[in-house]
Amino acid sequence: MVKVLITGGTGFIGFHLLKHLLKQGHELTIIDNFFRSEIDRYFSEYASQIKLVVMDLTKPLADHPELDDHYEIVFHLAAINGVKYANQIPAKVLRTNILATINLLDWCEQIKPRSLLFASSSEVYNGALNDLDYSVPTIETLPIVLGDLNNPRNSYSASKIIGESLITNYAKSAGINSRIVRYHNIYGPRMGRDHVIPELISRIHQKENPFKLYGADQTRAFCYVQDAVEATADIAFLQNKKHITVNIGNANEEIKIMDLCKKIFKLHDYAASIEELPAPPGSPDRRSPSTSKLEAYIGFKPRVSLDEGLLETYKWYKENLALT
Repeated sequence: MVKVLITGGTGFIGFHLLKHLLKQGHELTIIDNFFRSEIDRYFSEYASQIKLVVMDLTKPLADHPELDDHYEIVFHLAAINGVKYANQIPAKVLRTNILATINLLDWCEQIKPRSLLFASSSEVYNGALNDLDYSVPTIETLPIVLGDLNNPRNSYSASKIIGESLITNYAKSAGINSRIVRYHNIYGPRMGRDHVIPELISRIHQKENPFKLYGADQTRAFCYVQDAVEATADIAFLQNKKHITVNIGNANEEIKIMDLCKKIFKLHDYAASIEELPAPPGSPDRRSPSTSKLEAYIGFKPRVSLDEGLLETYKWYKENLALT
């Protein structure tokens, strides 16, 4: 048993990571402020098995004596994410994500965890893909380029680029093993309604017709959340690795958004005319990760196919949206 801290542990990936680590027998403390998540019936099933600390990470962690003075592994997943928030409140996205990371790092310098994992994003590659025309699948050594600062969407990628630099340099100076994981289109049950798959499911439930589809010819490589959290935990617990940056995703499941939409139509037995519309500004035409480094480190092989994962996700949303 290892003492583990997860920031953002009630959110989508954090919740699934929580379940995975509890199955492994670890002792968990969760930090969250419930900006996007809530204590729903799914989280409540595990509430008695964890320690929950409700706090704002833009304030110093030293102000919270309910936190223990040592954790062996720290997962920093807390952030304001999602294209909707980046477009609507870009200044808050930048301030919250950067301050939260700095405050956590100041605290980690004192408690000295063995390993600190930072949840980054495939969004950090957008500048290179959109402006410099680099190839896909993306590799971790691709130059990190910040896109047009006048596009509010780039507030999120900027916060993650700065976060990666903070994690790397703080961890090196403090002698902490750092891990940066760049998530690529993780999906699954209980991920809210703002991401592409639940958003499509929700609009089918509303019987939208004609069905508006943005960026139909763009491609994405989707990775089921259980595969993602198992890889996340395995990377965090690796021994004797000072610094690691890896993509986490499923390079075998790249699909056009049009074809993804048709798969979800089929699950629902739904038919509608599809109106193809331009992709949102700053959205890359293609997104798919190279996972060769992840395979080399932990032997990663995704186990859940897109068809299997979509079915499980659809069933969850069918129950929670009362789809008919």
